[in-house]
Amino acid sequence: MNEENPYAPPDSATGGLRMKGDPKSYRIQGDQLYVTSGAVLPDVCLETGMIEGEMTRIRQLLRPTPGRAYLYLAFGLFLGVGVLKLLFVPWVLIAGFYFHLFFRRSIEANLCRSQKARTRQKGLEIARGVIGIGVLAFIVFATFDLFDRFVFGLTISLLSQFLLRWLDPSFRVVGIKAGVATLSGVHPEALMHLKRWRRAQLSKLLPKTPENMEQ
Repeated sequence: MNEENPYAPPDSATGGLRMKGDPKSYRIQGDQLYVTSGAVLPDVCLETGMIEGEMTRIRQLLRPTPGRAYLYLAFGLFLGVGVLKLLFVPWVLIAGFYFHLFFRRSIEANLCRSQKARTRQKGLEIARGVIGIGVLAFIVFATFDLFDRFVFGLTISLLSQFLLRWLDPSFRVVGIKAGVATLSGVHPEALMHLKRWRRAQLSKLLPKTPENMEQ
């Protein structure tokens, strides 16, 4: 943060802002961040609130996250197929869910991610890979019925996805409407920096009237 001017844009460790961002491409209301399609955010990590250190500029695809859907599908699959022996309905629900994931709305935004956030995301991706290999090994090498192995393995996979999403502290895209994504779970310090920077930049765009000069 610039101590001489508390309303200046946040500086990175490289001694200057790599990307000033577009103050009109996002807004903040309460604890939610609204991001328009193609938005360019300043150098603030949304996951950690960091504005210093090694930062990487990325173009990220923002899509609504399923939340507890993985948990509900896991219980539905285990109860429907494993217990009630309903061999049709649970599979239709799972197929419909993944069809929804594939065709869900999305927008793209230009934002920053800190080294800490990138390291954390890599750890989660490694965990997903290890779980996937474990589930595949279980389906192939377990000794009981192949269909039951597949049902049980898929149930574990769905539960693992839910737990990893629950453990992931990064922000969530809760919805997209009219080309605007609503983000929740953004780090409070990131919201503070974004709000301060946006206010400062928008004030520069106001016409220079005596009233505005006094503000």
